Amino acid sequence: MSFCPHCPAIFGSEETLAKHIVAIHPMCTEASCAQPSTSAATTSSPQIADGGGNLEVAPLLSLLTHEQKDLLLLRALANDNSLVYHVLASVLKPLTPEAATVRLRELDAAGVMDTMNAYLEAGAGHNALTMLRVSTIALSECLNALGALISHGATGWEESEELEAVERLPAAASLGQLWVEALEASGAEEGTPVSECISDEDESILLQLSEALPKVRAVQPALLLGPEADSSATVTVEDALRKLRAALAKLAESGLAGDGPAAKKARR
Repeated sequence: MSFCPHCPAIFGSEETLAKHIVAIHPMCTEASCAQPSTSAATTSSPQIADGGGNLEVAPLLSLLTHEQKDLLLLRALANDNSLVYHVLASVLKPLTPEAATVRLRELDAAGVMDTMNAYLEAGAGHNALTMLRVSTIALSECLNALGALISHGATGWEESEELEAVERLPAAASLGQLWVEALEASGAEEGTPVSECISDEDESILLQLSEALPKVRAVQPALLLGPEADSSATVTVEDALRKLRAALAKLAESGLAGDGPAAKKARR
């Protein structure tokens, strides 16, 4: 991403940015405007005067809680609307499976769902899909571990680490609902539908989750629905799998089906 230093415009390359500056900001000199300056951001953090010298801002930020940082960001956005473009650019920046895995470890189940919903609402369906892949794989592994414990007749599984691991992740029904919503959403890259970014690998990911459900469903069905789910209105993993297969069939008919490298990377 390249940001114009004179207006809120955002461009995919520095070449496009340079053309924009020449056309829209002709009074700017080529030397000072064609290339956005990043030296200040990379060599040192902003400083503030404290009466007896300067304080580095970066170390101070590390002392703040997430809530305090959020509040400061909201205040900054209220004072300078142009910052919204930078926030949106960060949200739309492609999320790697590795980064999604880190986010998954940092958040609780509600936080993961909020993150995926926020990506969808912002038009970053690709990022929501990446989070979905990583979350679905993680839940499948945790459910398999819990199911193995149950099938072996182990006592005390209700207080096991395996159960805690499942509870830290979104419920299976919640993920099923998000899969359906992601398949209907538009992505960040020129409005490309997420349904055109899926592959057979995604079917395998959802199928593994579906196969991990029966052993746990037999003894603790509510665990798969989530704390606030209405079973009569819940979109199940099987529903999501059917919708995914229909989308894959449509892709095959149109000749747009691909290898889905992002899905392969997520599984690793």
